[in-house]
Amino acid sequence: MPQKRISVVRKSKGFKRKDSIRESSPAMLIVCEGITEEIYFKSLRSQLNLKTTQIVIANNKKDSAPINLVKKAEELQHQDDGFEIIFCVFDKDQHQSFDSARAKIKKLSSQKKMSIPIYEAVSVPCFEFWILLHYKRTDMAFKSSREIIELLTKNQYIQHYRKCDYLLMLELMEKVDIALQNAIWLENQDYIENENPMTSVHKLVQKMKDFNSR
Repeated sequence: MPQKRISVVRKSKGFKRKDSIRESSPAMLIVCEGITEEIYFKSLRSQLNLKTTQIVIANNKKDSAPINLVKKAEELQHQDDGFEIIFCVFDKDQHQSFDSARAKIKKLSSQKKMSIPIYEAVSVPCFEFWILLHYKRTDMAFKSSREIIELLTKNQYIQHYRKCDYLLMLELMEKVDIALQNAIWLENQDYIENENPMTSVHKLVQKMKDFNSR
């Protein structure tokens, strides 16, 4: 997303954070790779009754390469008062900058001066794997999102899968706790080759639930 567009979003009525709100409602920034991810987390924000002043959701529509998402998050952190915590949501898929983006996140969060509270919420091979965990516990390796979508539809978990499907996101909201349990189970498996499959999206989801309990 171009810088001007995000700047407008941050300063819009829904996203404006006054000092009084900042003190009572610590803010989280979520920078998403695509529209599907953006809709998912907006749906979850609504499900948890969280305000846009608490959870700011942005994306990088123009260039969704993982490294550019991290750069955008870094840029937004230096605007206004910054954020208490930041998550970058992206997939491995065919992105060449997947590893470099993860390395940059580690560097930004661990640097001695002006460290940034930034974390990854990544999925291998794709975000559809996180969606699959809402229905099924599995450590099966996948080559592409197409394989996962075929599994979802073949087993009739989802009749028709379409990206940016608002109705599907609403359905997934009822199964978030199942996905969390399945992701934690997967995280505890110590034999996953080449991190396929893998997701850390559950850490972001859990953090949002923690905000809800404040």
